[in-house]
Amino acid sequence: MDEGPGKLEVADLLVEVNAHVRELAGSQTAGTEDWDFRCECGEPDCHEAVSLTVAEYELLRDSRSPILAEGHEPCRVRAAREAAHELRGEAMALREQARHQVERARRNLNPRDSR
Repeated sequence: MDEGPGKLEVADLLVEVNAHVRELAGSQTAGTEDWDFRCECGEPDCHEAVSLTVAEYELLRDSRSPILAEGHEPCRVRAAREAAHELRGEAMALREQARHQVERARRNLNPRDSR
């Protein structure tokens, strides 16, 4: 039995909807006007709107925070995916740092090999 889109897919679609609202809001002249953005909690039965100015929306996007109605929590899968993305970046940086340290140790142990 098909249960419809999952929470993650719903949250991703709502992010896209909100990006389109932002584009529309950006084409308007009044920057202090509130716009209704969709709650991005990911619950399929959530139809709540969150009133934000374009500046408030941009602050949330810059901090990678979801737009949530009062009392709503972000989709756990989305939060886990973002945390994993951050950890992958940190792991890549640590691997590069370790590679650099190994190369430095080799040069220090065998100065002739570095030529």
